[in-house]
Amino acid sequence: MTSVHFLTQWVVSWSLSTCFPKTLGGDIVKEMTWEQFLKISLPCGLIFAIDIGLSNLSLVLVTLTFYTMVKSSAPIFVLAFAFFFKLERPSWALFFVVITISVGEALTVIGETQFDVGGFFLVLMASASAGLKWTLIQLLLSKLDPPLPTSIASLRVIGPAMTFSMILLSIIIEKPWVQLSPGVSDYFSTFENSLHTVGLTFLGASFAVAMVLAEFSLIMQSSAMILMIGGVLKELITIFLGVTIFKDELVIINEMGIVIIFTGVIMFKIVFHKKDKKEHQVLSDIDDDIWVDETAENEEPISPFVIDDDDDDHDHDFESTHVKMAVKDQNIKNGQYFSSVQTEDDLPIDGHTIT
Repeated sequence: MTSVHFLTQWVVSWSLSTCFPKTLGGDIVKEMTWEQFLKISLPCGLIFAIDIGLSNLSLVLVTLTFYTMVKSSAPIFVLAFAFFFKLERPSWALFFVVITISVGEALTVIGETQFDVGGFFLVLMASASAGLKWTLIQLLLSKLDPPLPTSIASLRVIGPAMTFSMILLSIIIEKPWVQLSPGVSDYFSTFENSLHTVGLTFLGASFAVAMVLAEFSLIMQSSAMILMIGGVLKELITIFLGVTIFKDELVIINEMGIVIIFTGVIMFKIVFHKKDKKEHQVLSDIDDDIWVDETAENEEPISPFVIDDDDDDHDHDFESTHVKMAVKDQNIKNGQYFSSVQTEDDLPIDGHTIT
């Protein structure tokens, strides 16, 4: 089913970017060399398939609520890979956030009433894969010149490797020709069941397309960490649905772990926002200083403009108004600045005098 989802995402992104190449970036994808295309598509597509594959396998062994609690540790791995690839700089604040989320993870594991070791490690590896996935996508897409303008173009690049990697994993692990045979399952045992199966598959595929396009759009405009933080609301909703619909059990320790995990995630959001705001302020200060000449301090101070309006008998003619201004001789080219302004009776411009 996930292979069909990935195939649908690839077909949709290819079709849209082909129909609207200039708007959605299809022309840029066509101009990419095979080396550029494969350097992005292969690693990102493979790790994407591994993340989803491990997640699907883990859901066979653990509850949806426990899966969501453990998978919420993804910001830790995003941060670790961001440090490794030098996309983020370590700090004590970020270290404290990681410790907070780790403590929350420990409490969710201790309090789980249906704990499965294999399922736990599958979710943990999926979480690590998710961290590597979004960090790699951010890193590789940011190096592309010219950059891909839309998430649809990005999905078109990564889609082929995602699809074929997932099909390969499905063939190796699940053996779909056995699992979907009428003698083993009811998915295609009757025509009605077949329609039901196909309908659910493509309904899920439509949701998957919308979700992945939103994720790609967010990561292209911000960062992998912001994407992980944005997933907090989704995870809270998932836990709520797991408890209300699937009747997953939560004990006090589980609930404490959930609160601590999401507290850590929100803390990181605050730390990241402050750091980002500080960096923008530094860049703004540097930009303000670009136009300051090293010799400006040796120049004469700027004198104010003086406007002398002699208005006798209320006769408003041009001769009654004298604008007294002169600009010191200096070339004003290529962004150079006015060095000083002095008051004069006459203003010479190109050999002419304005009185």
